[in-house]
Amino acid sequence: MELVAGANTIIPTSLISIEIQIFGIDSSELDFSAYSLATNAKVCSDDDMIFYGQLHNKSQTIKLIQASSSVYFQINFPELSPQINKISICATLADEQQNFSSVNYLNIKIKNSNVIATSKITGQNRSEVALIIGEFYRYQQSWKFRFISQGFNGGLKSLAEHFGVNIADEQPLSEVSPPPIPSQATSDTTPNISNTLRDILLSPLKLIEKRKKQKELQLKQKEFQSKLSQYLSDGKLTNQERQQLDEFCIEHELDKQQLFKQSSLLINNFLHFTLANIIADRFVGKDEQDFINCLCDYFQPDQSIISEIKTTIQRVNNIAKIKKGDVNPIQTNQIVVKNSELIYLHQKDVLLTVQRKNANNIERYRGDLFVTSERIIYKSDKPKNILISNIISYESNKNMIFITSKTANNSGEFYIGKDVDFVEAHIEQSVKRFHRQIDLRQSTNNTRHITQETRNTVWQRCNGKCVECESTSYLEFDHIIPFSKGGSNSENNIQLLCRACNLSKSDRI
Repeated sequence: MELVAGANTIIPTSLISIEIQIFGIDSSELDFSAYSLATNAKVCSDDDMIFYGQLHNKSQTIKLIQASSSVYFQINFPELSPQINKISICATLADEQQNFSSVNYLNIKIKNSNVIATSKITGQNRSEVALIIGEFYRYQQSWKFRFISQGFNGGLKSLAEHFGVNIADEQPLSEVSPPPIPSQATSDTTPNISNTLRDILLSPLKLIEKRKKQKELQLKQKEFQSKLSQYLSDGKLTNQERQQLDEFCIEHELDKQQLFKQSSLLINNFLHFTLANIIADRFVGKDEQDFINCLCDYFQPDQSIISEIKTTIQRVNNIAKIKKGDVNPIQTNQIVVKNSELIYLHQKDVLLTVQRKNANNIERYRGDLFVTSERIIYKSDKPKNILISNIISYESNKNMIFITSKTANNSGEFYIGKDVDFVEAHIEQSVKRFHRQIDLRQSTNNTRHITQETRNTVWQRCNGKCVECESTSYLEFDHIIPFSKGGSNSENNIQLLCRACNLSKSDRI
């Protein structure tokens, strides 16, 4: 959802981040701040102001995370104090002689595991030094975010005072302060400001020193990300490269895991490439599993990435075991078999499509498919009994399997669904077992093998995405012209497809 100024949206009560990407100006030239406000729209204490001099509040429910070209505010809504009624997100220019026309635009994303809302602020024709970007506010029993994009005259100090931060100039000791004027604030809590916060906001020298350290930190963060990008560009990460990254973080006091989070797109792309590599031969050995698990332990990506990797490897290896004949017969009373005949698979809810010659209509039947050591049996109103010895070919397309038999009546197109690769694997192992060719796949793997150099080239050419739908999940290196039809292993005949699109691609050319 894209928000325009004044629009609002419901925010899930969870851990939320608001990411602000900066274009047209160095991020060190902008200061971002967040103010936790009571019902009177004022802060209760200096703990309620988050900015470059105070990156989080005491409870750490609101955090400011600074990156090279963006900043993040992380807000843990379930743990927020009930006194907080609103959180205002703002931006100010470090140099108050400038204005926001020097900024091309700011991209704003509100997200948890998914992007909830986006918005954009352009700097064209803006004369203000500060901006109120938006605000999170309580609404009944939940939270909302309102996109404001309102200019504000004055810098960080003026903005802080606007929200009730008390930054009084220090008075000489000889002067006698007049009696205080009774407060008109509606809150029971008087805003308070610590000496540290006052010093940072009032002292030009401390401000300059703070900015200098911030600039140095950002330069080191950029250097780290450049090193990481360089190390991952060849599709590998050696132990020596990992050690160099670790030592760089220790030397410059950098938060390595936070930098990894800021480089999540780069790292996720690398992990997807590694996964596609290790499943390319349709089996993942222990060394390969240990290798990618070690990478996950090091980078600590989102749980969704880890789950995807584990699920994909498990699926690939299960199919590989079936194709090698490592299957256990099952027991069922749904069909009658000979004493020596073993049942390997019972697939329920399979749709058979039949189109008779010289007929325009298509007949469809629903039933159960069984794979045994001697037959493929389809139990329905249109039963089929396909002898393994009569099967000429079998191939999958989309979620279907096409079986061609010596007798036309026993050929058929079976809609399987998402388990089509498992059913095809059972048919393959049964056919090979019947013809005593169960080890055939082991001897032909090497001829189908795609070299690492070819994989690297194809991955870069396809930008690490499925060429059909641009998905980055469960990617496979696929022969454009199938290997069984004479296709080669050259880079011109290899493409990236996600599993879903690979299933939809027919082997029949």
